[in-house]
Amino acid sequence: MKLFRLVLRNLVRNRRRSVLTTLSIALSLFVFTTLTNIPRIADRVLEVSSSSPRIVCHSKSGFTVPLPESHRAAISRIPHVVAISAWSYYGGIYRDPSEQFGNFAVDRHCRL
Repeated sequence: MKLFRLVLRNLVRNRRRSVLTTLSIALSLFVFTTLTNIPRIADRVLEVSSSSPRIVCHSKSGFTVPLPESHRAAISRIPHVVAISAWSYYGGIYRDPSEQFGNFAVDRHCRL
């Protein structure tokens, strides 16, 4: 019981030091647990993204120029290709021309 009283008396003696010590220990534990969980989070993200493999192809001229129909036919002949969906890029304007954002229109029905 004497040891508990001694510890309590010293904790109350300088409250600012006690609070700062407690906060530094809490912050260091938070940083440690966060850094140790980053590899697990990265593995989970990779696991989820690898469950739905997708390949994106665009024209040599840029992503605003669509691929020719002959390329679509060639891609559809590749084994294990399930569907093909064409994207059309168009620029969007929110309120005025300085607030632009990119948009992609997608075929509603995927076709082979």
